[in-house]
Amino acid sequence: MITVRPAEPEDLEIIIRIADACEMSHALPTENCLIAFEDSWPVGFMRLEFVNAVPYVRPIAVLPAKRGKGVAKRLLGIVLAKFGEVRVVSRGTATEFYRSLGFQRMSWDEVYSPFRGECQQCSDREDCSPLPMVRPATSEFRL
Repeated sequence: MITVRPAEPEDLEIIIRIADACEMSHALPTENCLIAFEDSWPVGFMRLEFVNAVPYVRPIAVLPAKRGKGVAKRLLGIVLAKFGEVRVVSRGTATEFYRSLGFQRMSWDEVYSPFRGECQQCSDREDCSPLPMVRPATSEFRL
């Protein structure tokens, strides 16, 4: 069973371990972060950054061995149920997952300019194939 709770400052080590396992090298504060647990073991996290009250998923990470088991869907489900519009710059390999949850492609011009700039300058851009996506407030979500 997947349970989720807000991250506390003392959870930073958990977040770093999961990020490292997912080959993410970003500084990841615990603020606005949710951690997913399977049988009390941390298996994923999601961090939000808000721009004009609209949450951006930055990032969502699930341990490789736990992918495809509903962890990311559970994390996103909490956010989708709470907020209207949700945005993400998806790695190309994750776009079908986001589409299955009601996300749609949006223009790069609609992405918060500092986030857009990060992607434009990223050395991994070619392999990542980032795609900006939005889940409109009018979409209904069910777990």
